[in-house]
Amino acid sequence: MRISRADDRWRLLGFEKVVHECLERLAFQQGYRVCGVCEVLGVSETHLRSLFLRDVGLAPKDWMRWERMVVARRMLLWGADVMVVAERLGFSHPNSFRREFREVHGVPPHLFLETRIPEF
Repeated sequence: MRISRADDRWRLLGFEKVVHECLERLAFQQGYRVCGVCEVLGVSETHLRSLFLRDVGLAPKDWMRWERMVVARRMLLWGADVMVVAERLGFSHPNSFRREFREVHGVPPHLFLETRIPEF
């Protein structure tokens, strides 16, 4: 098995066939939980970790943390409220989301929205 990036998404490939078409979607569906992704794929956490380290260069937990913040940024730019984003992305509390967003992006969500360059 291997993980590859094609057409702007991550895919898990097995013996000449696609095992899962979109890891980003799978991660979202499983609440960004490594154990949930492993269960769906039928692999151990150790095996998934070795695949990610080899093919992506990150541990699955780190990749999912980053991916969740990419989705959060997109949702905020589309106009979703911070509370809604936090809930949809599985955070136990909006403050947990704000803290995570600030750690990854360097600014809290409200400042991210205030300082972004408008698209024309």
